[in-house]
Amino acid sequence: MGKRVQGVVLKTLRGRAAREALVGLSRFHYRAGEPASVSRVLAAVDRAGSVVGVLCVSFPALNASWRGAAWPGLFDGARCPRGRAAVLNAQVRTISRVIIDPRWRGVGLASALVRAYLEKPETARTEAVASMGRLCPLFESAGMRRVDVAPSARDARFTQVLDRVGVRASALVEVSAARGAIRRHGAVARGVAAWARESRATRRHLLEGRERLIDLGILAAQRACGRGRSVYVSP
Repeated sequence: MGKRVQGVVLKTLRGRAAREALVGLSRFHYRAGEPASVSRVLAAVDRAGSVVGVLCVSFPALNASWRGAAWPGLFDGARCPRGRAAVLNAQVRTISRVIIDPRWRGVGLASALVRAYLEKPETARTEAVASMGRLCPLFESAGMRRVDVAPSARDARFTQVLDRVGVRASALVEVSAARGAIRRHGAVARGVAAWARESRATRRHLLEGRERLIDLGILAAQRACGRGRSVYVSP
C-alpha cells in the first residue's frame, strides 16, 4: 500500500503498468507523446482503482545551461560526454511529466505528487523544466527553487522575426491573437515553424495541421517573452 493523500493512494508503477498510466493521461498534457526516458512513475490511484494522476521521472538531458547556475561548479569536472553522462545519471533525475486528470485538478494533487517524490528521490538532486511553470507554480509550492534561464538561441531568433514585422511576443500568448498574427504575417508563420523544427519535442507537431501551428506559436511566444519556460531544482 502506498501513501494516501487527497483521497487517493500514491504508489510507484513499473513496466507495462507505468507505461499504460502515462499513455492513459498523456492527452491531458501540453506536450504530446512520452518522455525520452522513464526512470520511475509515481501514480495517484483513486478508490475505484483508476489512475488519476502521474509523475514521471526521467534520466537528465546531457546538456543544460541552467545547471551551472543551479549547482555552481558541481559538474565542471566531467569534460567528455561519457563522463558527464555518468556523473549526471548518478546525481540527477528530471521530473519530465506531472499530469492530472482534469476532474482532480485544483485539489493540490500535482504538488502532492512532487512532494511525495522529493521525500524519497532516486538521486541527490532533482530538476524540472516547465513551459507553463510561472503560470502554474506547482514545483515552487512543493518546495523546489526556481532558477532563472537565459533565452535560448531559437527563442532569440523567433523574437527577431517578430521584431521585423512589428509584433510583440507578449501579444501572442492568447489563442485569437496568435491565430490572427499567423494568418496576417507569413513571416510569423514561417518563424513559428522554424522555431518548432529546432527541437524534437516540437518538430513532430508541425504535421498536425494549422491549429497545432497556433499552439506552437503560443508556446514560442511564451518562451520569447520569458513567461513560458522555468527551471526548478532541489535542493
